[in-house]
Amino acid sequence: MIAAIIVTCRRPVLLARAIGAALVQSLAPELVLVVDNSVDPAVNEAVRAAFAADSRVRFHLARRNLGGAGGFHLGLRLGLAAGAEAMWLLDDDAIAAPEALAWLARTAAEFAPVGFVCSRVEWTDGSPAVMNQPTPAADWVRHLAIGRPVVKVATATFVSLLVPAAAVRAKGLPPREFFVWYDDNDYTLRLTRDLPGLWEGRSLVVHEMARNEGADFATVGPADLWKYRCGVRNEIATVRHHEGFAAALLRLGALGLRLRAVPGRRERRALYRAAVRGLFFRYRVEFPAASDAFPELAAGAGVAPPR
Repeated sequence: MIAAIIVTCRRPVLLARAIGAALVQSLAPELVLVVDNSVDPAVNEAVRAAFAADSRVRFHLARRNLGGAGGFHLGLRLGLAAGAEAMWLLDDDAIAAPEALAWLARTAAEFAPVGFVCSRVEWTDGSPAVMNQPTPAADWVRHLAIGRPVVKVATATFVSLLVPAAAVRAKGLPPREFFVWYDDNDYTLRLTRDLPGLWEGRSLVVHEMARNEGADFATVGPADLWKYRCGVRNEIATVRHHEGFAAALLRLGALGLRLRAVPGRRERRALYRAAVRGLFFRYRVEFPAASDAFPELAAGAGVAPPR
């Protein structure tokens, strides 16, 4: 059984389209688990009503905003509790082409065991989605062949990532402490430590972001400073966790040069401090528990038993 996991926060129109695209897959997921970070149940009331007749769709309202990191952490636990053999991670603005999941599942089976298989992610104009390009592995051509656009990768994002349940049990869950940004980098690095991560070029997902742009320090302002603070802290923490303190110091130095592009003095100083905190931000690698009680969910947002 494959469970799609969609994490959302106050984007009901996009969420409805993402759910709809997941349900009409040629290989349709048996479950679509929506982790709703909106906190207010009224935000997605119309979306819940639209899919109320479809027993495959289950909404789980969080007590508080868990961020993308906490949302996918919770979603994977929910998927395992429901008996899923693999989980398909999607943002709420990720619109999957009808064959997307089928190609992911086919490639995962062909090269099993794998850490994950990810999709080709494009923006709305057909160009590559800047934020969602995976990092090729050193031996990236290992599985590539004429007519088989499969590339070995080291990291990927949570915009269309198929993860086997066995890999989640072996490698744990995404770091909920990250809140946003770089949680997918840490998690996919963990998944590919002993197993291959694969990019499947025939699996297409359109990421309907407002703009096809990556993180740009030259645009940091007071409104989005909090996201960049999470990002730089999490980047340094990830390097320390995977490569050690010396490597994290080197990355901190390189990051300091990049932070010169931040226009505001206050914002620049805040990001320097957050990056330094990353050296000492020791996050936990948590593993799913068979007796998970899901305290993150709001009252009444219970978990259905495995089918």
